[in-house]
Amino acid sequence: MGEYIIPSKETTEVLCGKDFTARLKADACYEIIDVMVDGQSQGIIGDGQLEEITLYNITDYKKINFIYKPRDFSIGVKSGDGGSHNIAIDEESVISKGKLDEVIVQCGQELNVQCVPDSCYVLDYSINDMGISHTDHNYNIPITKQFLIDNDIINKLELLWKLK
Repeated sequence: MGEYIIPSKETTEVLCGKDFTARLKADACYEIIDVMVDGQSQGIIGDGQLEEITLYNITDYKKINFIYKPRDFSIGVKSGDGGSHNIAIDEESVISKGKLDEVIVQCGQELNVQCVPDSCYVLDYSINDMGISHTDHNYNIPITKQFLIDNDIINKLELLWKLK
Protein backbone atom coordinates (compact mmCIF):
# COMPACT_ATOMS: atom_id res chain seq x y z
CA MET A 1 0.00 0.00 0.00
CA GLY A 2 2.76 2.42 0.86
CA GLU A 3 5.59 3.03 -1.54
CA TYR A 4 7.85 4.11 1.24
CA ILE A 5 7.77 5.02 4.88
CA ILE A 6 10.50 6.86 6.73
CA PRO A 7 11.78 5.60 9.05
CA SER A 8 11.50 2.15 7.50
CA LYS A 9 11.62 0.29 10.84
CA GLU A 10 8.50 -0.74 12.73
CA THR A 11 9.92 0.67 15.96
CA THR A 12 12.27 3.63 16.21
CA GLU A 13 13.88 4.89 19.37
CA VAL A 14 13.92 8.65 19.91
CA LEU A 15 15.92 10.35 22.62
CA CYS A 16 13.83 11.98 25.34
CA GLY A 17 12.87 15.55 24.48
CA LYS A 18 13.74 15.18 20.78
CA ASP A 19 11.46 15.59 17.74
CA PHE A 20 10.49 12.76 15.38
CA THR A 21 9.14 12.92 11.82
CA ALA A 22 7.44 10.05 9.97
CA ARG A 23 6.65 10.25 6.23
CA LEU A 24 4.61 7.93 4.08
CA LYS A 25 3.90 7.98 0.36
CA ALA A 26 0.96 5.86 -0.75
CA ASP A 27 1.24 4.00 -4.04
CA ALA A 28 -0.96 4.88 -7.02
CA CYS A 29 -3.79 2.54 -5.98
CA TYR A 30 -4.33 3.83 -2.43
CA GLU A 31 -4.86 7.05 -0.55
CA ILE A 32 -4.18 7.83 3.08
CA ILE A 33 -7.41 8.78 4.81
CA ASP A 34 -6.15 9.39 8.33
CA VAL A 35 -3.04 9.64 10.45
CA MET A 36 -3.44 8.37 14.01
CA VAL A 37 -1.17 9.16 16.95
CA ASP A 38 -1.77 7.05 20.06
CA GLY A 39 -5.24 6.16 18.72
CA GLN A 40 -6.25 9.80 18.16
CA SER A 41 -7.09 10.98 14.66
CA GLN A 42 -4.90 13.73 13.28
CA GLY A 43 -6.87 13.91 10.03
CA ILE A 44 -5.33 14.34 6.63
CA ILE A 45 -2.23 16.42 6.95
CA GLY A 46 -1.00 16.31 3.33
CA ASP A 47 -2.73 15.48 0.06
CA GLY A 48 -3.66 11.86 0.79
CA GLN A 49 -0.75 10.58 -1.27
CA LEU A 50 2.17 11.98 0.71
CA GLU A 51 1.70 12.39 4.45
CA GLU A 52 4.17 13.63 7.03
CA ILE A 53 3.75 14.07 10.74
CA THR A 54 6.20 15.50 13.25
CA LEU A 55 5.96 14.85 16.97
CA TYR A 56 7.78 17.41 19.11
CA ASN A 57 9.54 17.04 22.45
CA ILE A 58 8.83 13.31 22.81
CA THR A 59 8.96 12.15 26.42
CA ASP A 60 7.19 8.77 26.23
CA TYR A 61 6.11 5.97 23.87
CA LYS A 62 4.11 7.12 20.79
CA LYS A 63 2.33 5.01 18.21
CA ILE A 64 1.73 6.37 14.67
CA ASN A 65 -0.64 4.64 12.22
CA PHE A 66 -1.39 5.61 8.64
CA ILE A 67 -4.90 4.51 7.56
CA TYR A 68 -5.46 3.65 3.88
CA LYS A 69 -8.31 2.96 1.50
CA PRO A 70 -8.33 2.00 -2.17
CA ARG A 71 -8.52 5.08 -4.40
CA ASP A 72 -11.60 5.60 -6.52
CA PHE A 73 -11.02 6.79 -10.05
CA SER A 74 -13.77 8.61 -11.87
CA ILE A 75 -13.74 8.08 -15.61
CA GLY A 76 -16.12 9.93 -17.86
CA VAL A 77 -17.19 7.97 -20.93
CA LYS A 78 -18.74 9.97 -23.71
CA SER A 79 -20.01 8.80 -27.09
CA GLY A 80 -20.22 11.41 -29.80
CA ASP A 81 -22.60 11.43 -32.73
CA GLY A 82 -22.46 8.16 -34.64
CA GLY A 83 -22.63 5.63 -31.80
CA SER A 84 -23.11 4.78 -28.14
CA HIS A 85 -21.50 2.49 -25.54
CA ASN A 86 -22.17 -0.21 -22.95
CA ILE A 87 -20.03 -0.21 -19.80
CA ALA A 88 -19.17 -3.07 -17.44
CA ILE A 89 -16.55 -3.45 -14.72
CA ASP A 90 -14.58 -6.71 -14.54
CA GLU A 91 -16.75 -8.25 -17.28
CA GLU A 92 -19.77 -8.28 -14.97
CA SER A 93 -23.20 -7.31 -16.21
CA VAL A 94 -23.56 -4.04 -18.06
CA ILE A 95 -23.91 -1.19 -15.58
CA SER A 96 -24.60 1.55 -18.07
CA LYS A 97 -25.71 2.11 -21.64
CA GLY A 98 -25.67 5.48 -23.23
CA LYS A 99 -23.98 8.54 -24.60
CA LEU A 100 -22.48 10.09 -21.43
CA ASP A 101 -21.59 8.32 -18.18
CA GLU A 102 -19.33 8.70 -15.17
CA VAL A 103 -17.91 5.41 -13.91
CA ILE A 104 -16.07 4.82 -10.61
CA VAL A 105 -13.37 2.14 -10.75
CA GLN A 106 -10.63 1.03 -8.38
CA CYS A 107 -7.15 -0.25 -8.97
CA GLY A 108 -7.22 -3.91 -9.97
CA GLN A 109 -10.54 -3.59 -11.76
CA GLU A 110 -11.02 -3.54 -15.50
CA LEU A 111 -13.28 -1.08 -17.21
CA ASN A 112 -14.95 -2.74 -20.20
CA VAL A 113 -16.43 -0.49 -22.84
CA GLN A 114 -18.38 -2.01 -25.70
CA CYS A 115 -18.65 0.46 -28.52
CA VAL A 116 -21.90 0.38 -30.45
CA PRO A 117 -21.63 2.25 -33.74
CA ASP A 118 -24.67 3.44 -35.63
CA SER A 119 -24.93 2.10 -39.17
CA CYS A 120 -22.38 3.59 -41.58
CA TYR A 121 -19.99 4.58 -38.74
CA VAL A 122 -16.71 3.18 -37.41
CA LEU A 123 -14.94 3.91 -34.15
CA ASP A 124 -11.99 6.16 -33.43
CA TYR A 125 -11.29 6.86 -29.72
CA SER A 126 -8.99 8.94 -27.56
CA ILE A 127 -7.98 8.55 -23.92
CA ASN A 128 -6.84 11.73 -22.15
CA ASP A 129 -6.53 13.41 -25.53
CA MET A 130 -3.66 11.12 -26.55
CA GLY A 131 -5.37 10.50 -29.90
CA ILE A 132 -4.89 6.73 -29.98
CA SER A 133 -6.73 5.24 -32.97
CA HIS A 134 -8.66 2.05 -32.43
CA THR A 135 -11.18 0.22 -34.61
CA ASP A 136 -12.09 -2.75 -32.38
CA HIS A 137 -15.55 -2.33 -30.89
CA ASN A 138 -14.63 -3.84 -27.51
CA TYR A 139 -12.22 -1.87 -25.41
CA ASN A 140 -10.87 -2.98 -22.02
CA ILE A 141 -8.86 -0.73 -19.71
CA PRO A 142 -7.04 -2.63 -16.93
CA ILE A 143 -6.80 -0.22 -14.00
CA THR A 144 -3.43 -1.34 -12.64
CA LYS A 145 -0.88 0.48 -10.54
CA GLN A 146 1.51 0.72 -13.50
CA PHE A 147 -1.26 1.95 -15.82
CA LEU A 148 -2.13 4.73 -13.36
CA ILE A 149 1.51 5.72 -12.99
CA ASP A 150 2.06 5.70 -16.77
CA ASN A 151 -1.10 7.68 -17.51
CA ASP A 152 -1.17 9.90 -14.44
CA ILE A 153 -4.93 9.78 -13.87
CA ILE A 154 -7.42 8.93 -16.55
CA ASN A 155 -10.45 11.11 -16.40
CA LYS A 156 -11.91 10.82 -19.85
CA LEU A 157 -12.59 8.20 -22.48
CA GLU A 158 -14.20 9.82 -25.45
CA LEU A 159 -15.58 7.67 -28.25
CA LEU A 160 -15.39 9.45 -31.54
CA TRP A 161 -17.11 8.09 -34.62
CA LYS A 162 -16.46 8.66 -38.31
CA LEU A 163 -18.25 7.57 -41.43
CA LYS A 164 -17.07 4.35 -43.07
